[in-house]
Amino acid sequence: MPFQPQSLGAAAILILAALIPGRAESQRRAPGPEWSLLIGAARYDLTSRGTGLAGHAGLAFRPVRRGLLLEPSLGYLTYRNRFGVRDHWFFPELSVQTEVRLGMLRPFVGGGGGAGVASLVGPDRWHGALHGVTGVRLRLGRDWGGRAEVRFRAVPPWSGHTTDFGFGVILGLF
Repeated sequence: MPFQPQSLGAAAILILAALIPGRAESQRRAPGPEWSLLIGAARYDLTSRGTGLAGHAGLAFRPVRRGLLLEPSLGYLTYRNRFGVRDHWFFPELSVQTEVRLGMLRPFVGGGGGAGVASLVGPDRWHGALHGVTGVRLRLGRDWGGRAEVRFRAVPPWSGHTTDFGFGVILGLF
């Protein structure tokens, strides 16, 4: 059978159509990351008790389309210790969260662990840390929104704790 240019064109179109993902395929892909930045107050019971300033920056990934999030993050707490000196703690953490989508609202709950780093005049001190978190994400635009959360943290586990109340923004909603 002789070569026909029309057959080659038809074959190329069929191959391209098979390689380009359709709408259903693109809907199955997990969305990209979601950045969040929160600030608020924290009740603490570490070397002293009181209320301090807390911050939290996170990058949440959704390994599946709905329901599950992995969020590496960095928390911050400043407070006055038992000597009246201002201390700073940094909390590199990893959370596993689950969420439910209710229109614009996405309530979530989760937990995880990491470390607590006390920045003092001398060498930094590292401690293990565990946390539980609950809150809500609110989708306000196509790729941004608000977030409110309460984060319960044991640092070092079982001898001190913080309760952070954070409010802020998120970017990259899907």
